[in-house]
Amino acid sequence: VSLIGGAATANNDAGGAVAITGGAPHGTGARGVITLTGRVAGSATGHVIPDPGNAGAISVTTSGVCNLTSAGAETRTLAIPTFVGQTLTLCCDVDGGDNVVTVASAFNQAANTTITLNDAGDSIHLIGTHIAGVRRWRLIANDGCTLG
Repeated sequence: VSLIGGAATANNDAGGAVAITGGAPHGTGARGVITLTGRVAGSATGHVIPDPGNAGAISVTTSGVCNLTSAGAETRTLAIPTFVGQTLTLCCDVDGGDNVVTVASAFNQAANTTITLNDAGDSIHLIGTHIAGVRRWRLIANDGCTLG
């Protein structure tokens, strides 16, 4: 099944996979709405963002969960969100030392820009917003992380 430009309706009565590609990246330009009915499934790894390792940049191309592993005191960086509504959860999976994530802009009202995951299980949940014309992360939930 292919959907190309304009308004379209497609049925996949025979079952099987349907791939929809193309269009503008999230947050750019006006595009149509895709409505899905019936069962919608994701892959088992569809929302896992790989840990970039020490001194690496956490990918912000999609929403998801990034489980961080440290072998000692380590750092990561986090750019601004790619689109409004994007969600990101950072979780300390294996604790070999503190993991300090430096965010490109303040992510809460206290103007914090660092997140330290100290212990296994520490996690933080962020959402992409639009404030004063700029995309920014905002803090939704924090479980055990130190903010600075």
